[in-house]
Amino acid sequence: NTTDDLGNDKGVFAQGISNTAKLDGFAQGETNSAYNSLAQGLNNKASTWSLAQGRDNTSKSTSLAQGIGNSADYWSLAQGSYNSSQLYSMAQGNHNIASNYSQAFGTNTVATNTGMAIGYYNKTDSAAFVIGNGDSVIRSDAFIVYHDGSVSAAGKISANGVELGSLSSLNDA
Repeated sequence: NTTDDLGNDKGVFAQGISNTAKLDGFAQGETNSAYNSLAQGLNNKASTWSLAQGRDNTSKSTSLAQGIGNSADYWSLAQGSYNSSQLYSMAQGNHNIASNYSQAFGTNTVATNTGMAIGYYNKTDSAAFVIGNGDSVIRSDAFIVYHDGSVSAAGKISANGVELGSLSSLNDA
């Protein structure tokens, strides 16, 4: 274990096997690195005011990466397994990607352009809101709200038990 190379061990803690803690860092477990942050578990890296916890997670400034194989960029959150969140974004679940200012939740969803994606394997990634209903072979969307307010649905629409038809036929009327 190594601690602050500036000779300032105040607020620095490294415990376990091959951990590194610097400048008020806390590293605990095995092969963790913490710089003014907390890294806990196995092979996690946390920098400035962030938390990386679990296994093989990386968190940059003021972010949280928790679970296994997650990457959280500045001011973001990635939780679950193998999620990636960029600037001011959030990705939770399994294999989700949230680009700047976006949120992705579920399994293999992708959100960009300040949008939100939930569900499974969505196809459209630049909508304001999308519910994916695809699979590992074919990505598809059940419901989409675009940034201009347009709405699209893959199936029929009903309200209070009355079928209104599909959105594509409603838009043509």
